[in-house]
Amino acid sequence: MTATNVAATTAGSWGWRAILPAIGLSLLGTASALHVWARPVYTSILSAFMLRPYHIPFFDFEYLLTTATCWRHGVNVYLWNPCDELNRLMGYSPLWLRMRFLAIDHSWSAPLGLALAVLFCLSLAALVPTRRWRDQLAIGLVAFSPLTIYGVERGNIDLLVYLVALIAGFALAGDFVVRVVGYGLLLGAGILKFYPIVALVVVVRERLATFIAVAIVSAAITLGFAAFYYQELLAALRNLPFDGYFWDSIGAKQLPGGIGYVLQPILARLGGTGWIPANSRILIAVVACLVIAMLLSIVIRIAISAEYRRQIAALPPRYAALLQIGAALIIGCFFAGESVSYRAIMFLLAMPGLVLLDQPLVPRRLRLLVRCTTILIIVVMFRLAVIGVLTRFNLGPKSSALAGLTWIGFELAWWWIISVLAALLTCSILESTAWRELWTLLCEAGLMNRMKLPTRRSAEDTVPVLFRRNESEEEGQ
Repeated sequence: MTATNVAATTAGSWGWRAILPAIGLSLLGTASALHVWARPVYTSILSAFMLRPYHIPFFDFEYLLTTATCWRHGVNVYLWNPCDELNRLMGYSPLWLRMRFLAIDHSWSAPLGLALAVLFCLSLAALVPTRRWRDQLAIGLVAFSPLTIYGVERGNIDLLVYLVALIAGFALAGDFVVRVVGYGLLLGAGILKFYPIVALVVVVRERLATFIAVAIVSAAITLGFAAFYYQELLAALRNLPFDGYFWDSIGAKQLPGGIGYVLQPILARLGGTGWIPANSRILIAVVACLVIAMLLSIVIRIAISAEYRRQIAALPPRYAALLQIGAALIIGCFFAGESVSYRAIMFLLAMPGLVLLDQPLVPRRLRLLVRCTTILIIVVMFRLAVIGVLTRFNLGPKSSALAGLTWIGFELAWWWIISVLAALLTCSILESTAWRELWTLLCEAGLMNRMKLPTRRSAEDTVPVLFRRNESEEEGQ
């Protein structure tokens, strides 16, 4: 098949873009009907699919409303929150408490959460880069996976962060003023939810002078915010929950911290009980060093390939920006500490870029690397369903060798995904305008040995026609 024919069969269209939103709205309508008229069926389905549905829909969004209401009535919600059913203390940005429009009756959480869920379903239309069924299937599996439904069912604020990041990603493909708005959205999301601040790494797409200006302004606003709300921020950080190393938590410390407990039933099967203490500091350090070494080796191996960098730089601007933002958000969540697993919804931002890198004209090694990573993303997105099966048979990572090996497999999959996303993000940074200008200045100043970097023109001339044609056709729609 020629490059032209490939491009013709993969160009995006709004007819194909409507498929995933239609499926999402249908599922949402069915779930709403079951919740109203067949609550036991609704609960049993979600219990099998996402493990822990709550009896109140959009419970996390209700927490936001009740917390704002309590604060408005003079309650220190950092220490006590009688307005919330579970007495969940304030663990978000202090700015949420200053949004007086949120201090309304908690019964509004259902219609507002439903509106947020509808917006999520509609947003899926923006994620479809091609007309290939395989790409629709990959993005759809992530969009309707247990972890995503977990976040939607809770009405969690991370769903709003996803929507803001999606808008920002599209804004970064526009002119300068629109791009500045996009950076402002990412900064605002960072101030409201902390971890999204890492997504501002996409500023490297700008000229060096613009990069410096945006970085200075963003740093000034962030530091000013932190200084003004210093005490409340400390209180909020102290209230962040720690649910242990198992169940639905994700993070870099999960594998090193939990491996000792998981190995106990496995070693017992081998007759080696007592070989390794569950909380062995040596074991934690060894495992941490091994997974970090794996991450660095993957990043270096991919980033030194000029061909890989050119392919990533050749992605259509909107999907390149979304890949950068999604990768940064996932990596930020992973290393910032323990995160509830519904934050994996940010994978959706990276999915269009990943499926575009899995095209026939992309070098085989990069294509296979991205395909394996995409498959692993889908696997970890269905983690709650697997945990649900093990739980029904009373199999836990600390008591069952099978459950322990399953847990290890999921954690290793997470480290592989993070490593590849970090490598792709590094490639995009090395091909960015700001980095190139900085490198040129350092070489001219004699601080670096001059190394010839591929020019923009040569990079564009060697990438698949597929990407360039997709971009032009999308802009014409």
